[in-house]
Amino acid sequence: MQALAKWTRAYMDDLPDSAFLLVLPGGKKDDDGKTVPRTKREFPVRDASGTIDKDHLDNALARIPQSNLSETLKDRATAKAEKLLSEWKKAHKVKKSMGSMSYNDLRSELQSIVQQKYGKKSKDGSYWMDYPYIVDIYEDEFVVEKDGKYYIADYDVAEDSTVEIGDFYPAHKIYNKSGNKPVKAMGKGAGKSLMVDRG
Repeated sequence: MQALAKWTRAYMDDLPDSAFLLVLPGGKKDDDGKTVPRTKREFPVRDASGTIDKDHLDNALARIPQSNLSETLKDRATAKAEKLLSEWKKAHKVKKSMGSMSYNDLRSELQSIVQQKYGKKSKDGSYWMDYPYIVDIYEDEFVVEKDGKYYIADYDVAEDSTVEIGDFYPAHKIYNKSGNKPVKAMGKGAGKSLMVDRG
């Protein structure tokens, strides 16, 4: 996955309030119409031109659950971020290809990656245990369940069928069964984010 571009503090301070997911109460506007103190502005997701920055949007989705905000503000920020993510994907006509992999092969590969990143080895080292379980796979993201909570991550399949996954963030969606096929519907999400250990 592409590394997050560095935005300096000066650059972010110069961004308009509309570039941030949240502007917390208690501040006031300066002569340029930007909230001061600047610390009242949380999660920059648009650049100076007003364009959605996908890397910063992904980063915000991963950081929101770790923040010290109230659950209400976390839900508000996540809902706004997910809406922006949908807009970005639609604008960029994002389509992921499984390449030469079948659905079952892709699911197996994703599950293997998740097990190695988040699972624990059994005492004899012969199998993985206590790992998030893949619930379903969509064209550009997949869903896992851990301890009754759901999480989403993007995935990418290279031409050589190498699979990479992004960071997990809580799924503010409910996955219900309709016949034998899972259906996504908006709802309240949950819990702490699963974070990829890149060390």
